[in-house]
Amino acid sequence: QHPRGIAAFFNTSGILYRELDMKTKRKELPEEELVELLSREGMLVKRPILEYQGEVIVGYKKDMYEDFFDAK
Repeated sequence: QHPRGIAAFFNTSGILYRELDMKTKRKELPEEELVELLSREGMLVKRPILEYQGEVIVGYKKDMYEDFFDAK
């Protein structure tokens, strides 16, 4: 799980995100439907996703990765 919940996994900069008006739909749809959308539409998924020892990092920010691995 991610502290920001399912919202953390959406590529908010993507064209498909805007075309589908996901900013609005994310607030309206139940989590099960959001998970289904993410699994069906790969372009909605923010990348990379790193899971290590039960912690999850979504997206790439160099300082976040450095802090994460320095702490391990």
